[in-house]
Amino acid sequence: MLKALRLGLTAIAVAVATGLSRDEASAAAYETGAYKVYSPLGTERWVNSPSRFHNGCEPYTTYYTDAPQFDTGACGPAAGGQWSMDIQAADNHAAFIDVAPGSIDGLAAGSTYRVVAGDTGSWGGSNGGYQYFGIHTWNPNSGIWENYAWILLGHIDTFQFSSGSTVISSTTNRGTVIVAYVAPEGIWQEHLHFETTNYFGGTFYSRSYNWDGPENDYDQDTSEHCNRTGSYGPYNCNARIRGADVVGYVGGRKTTWLQVDNPYYTWF
Repeated sequence: MLKALRLGLTAIAVAVATGLSRDEASAAAYETGAYKVYSPLGTERWVNSPSRFHNGCEPYTTYYTDAPQFDTGACGPAAGGQWSMDIQAADNHAAFIDVAPGSIDGLAAGSTYRVVAGDTGSWGGSNGGYQYFGIHTWNPNSGIWENYAWILLGHIDTFQFSSGSTVISSTTNRGTVIVAYVAPEGIWQEHLHFETTNYFGGTFYSRSYNWDGPENDYDQDTSEHCNRTGSYGPYNCNARIRGADVVGYVGGRKTTWLQVDNPYYTWF
């Protein structure tokens, strides 16, 4: 029960919901390295609000304006994550969990991992619901699975995995699985919410690429996007993310929020 971890409840309560033993449901005590998290959508889409907290900062959230408040921490997290973003999507687009070992901040790529589905819920019944997905890593010293990080996908429906079921089996390779579908328009326009946090270490921040551009400006025009060729582009632009793009990373030992230089938009 990954939400139980997020809320700081006991490992015993977590074990009941996921079918894991108490030890398996505990926070990771073994550093396995970092993991890349890819775009949760299979097609190229606008990044509506880039990777920092963005919940509760109206009117920017409703109208999908990339505002400076998304990056300063003035907005609140939607579900307790260390960073979050909204990506343009349409009703019934497939939503993916897409993970692979990858190095960041001098930390080696992670080793054996799996992904397990967690709790589902809703934000007032608007635009579908949400679900947590736990990245579990294998501790060779104790011989158990441990909770290393979690991903949340929001504004989704047609959930494919119940809480406690395995989404990606034990592997050291990339795993890509459809876990739900984008929900129809409700209070907000159709979009997919993506959020993540490290569970290992408690205070170590997961990392995202810089999807904001060179200035924290009000990027309101989705008809003019930032170019990906490495040359200079407009300030007031919005980035687009492709299905094969890495959004960011979980793992690592950064104790403060810091974006990673974006390899797709090198001039950011």
